[in-house]
Amino acid sequence: MINYYIFNSREQLMEEGPAALRRIGMLWDWRQQLRIEYMPVVPLRTLSQNALYWVWMRQLAVEFSKGERFFAEDNMHDLCRHLHLGYEDIIVGHTEIPHQLKSTTKLTKNQMSDYMMKIDNWAIDLGILLPRPDGNEYTKYMEAAR
Repeated sequence: MINYYIFNSREQLMEEGPAALRRIGMLWDWRQQLRIEYMPVVPLRTLSQNALYWVWMRQLAVEFSKGERFFAEDNMHDLCRHLHLGYEDIIVGHTEIPHQLKSTTKLTKNQMSDYMMKIDNWAIDLGILLPRPDGNEYTKYMEAAR
């Protein structure tokens, strides 16, 4: 089921909004109350941030693999989420799955930059320098923070 609609103009809202509300009303399980909220669309992480993040995960995996254990980039992704993002309860249908690693997929640009800054600082503390290419969204964020 769709759990949100995005309207790009007042005209679109006036034209398509009533039909969207009818669809919601038909699909909703009316044994429980329905709350409808409105909020501005916040841009999610950028492709630039995501690409750099996975470069970092590969580099960290190589650095961590210098010992006896082999780390894949997916292992580093899980470790970084564990250390720097934390956990949340996830609801799938009517089932709650408690204490799952938070996902990076729904982070906003600023949240992703904050998360990457934690990883960057952690890597520096470990003696690992991660790349910061010019023009990358994370690099721009760090320069603006100065």
